Amino acid sequence: MLTLALALLGGALASEPAFAGGRSRVVVGVGVGVGPGWWGRPGWGPGWGWGAAGWGAPTGPSGAWTPTPPRKRRLGWLAIVLGLLWAGAITAAVFLGLFFFRMFAPMNATSHVLEHLEDRRYQAAYDASCSAERATFTEREFEAAMRSLTRRHGAIDDTGVSSADLHGGSEATGRYWIRFEDSGRREYQTLVVKEDGDWRPCLLSENPHSG
Repeated sequence: MLTLALALLGGALASEPAFAGGRSRVVVGVGVGVGPGWWGRPGWGPGWGWGAAGWGAPTGPSGAWTPTPPRKRRLGWLAIVLGLLWAGAITAAVFLGLFFFRMFAPMNATSHVLEHLEDRRYQAAYDASCSAERATFTEREFEAAMRSLTRRHGAIDDTGVSSADLHGGSEATGRYWIRFEDSGRREYQTLVVKEDGDWRPCLLSENPHSG
């Protein structure tokens, strides 16, 4: 209705011959269409108008405002990536913990026997040794070998275990040191075997993994 009224008004003005004073009147008819975006909507007209992004932004075929795509998808991918990284870090920490725990067990067993030798508790050191060593040496032979070691280098002042290399799940090479009063610190290595769930060093036996 508004479009029809404006068109009629433009035609009526165009039909007048001239202004007062003899000048011609040139009237340009303008038709104004009021689209669905005029009242109650943020868009101006059905095509281009005042949208959320500024003047001239597309408002969609129906004149409605076209919203910016949400960023929830990016945040979702970020959460997934962070979750995978966190799970990987936890898995790596668990595997490293298990590895160091397995390596610590033969080291602890070797250190236990060395403490007995430092305190001259030869029977306790013999009982904590591996079964192959106890089958090869009697308790007296084991004690005689240890006393011969202290006669050559002096009394044991201190002991320690440096590292352990695992060979499968039941054997390891333990590296340890003994500090003697006369000859100072000397480095050794020994075979450590797992028997009935317990690790036991073989101080006097040959280590097949040496060299």
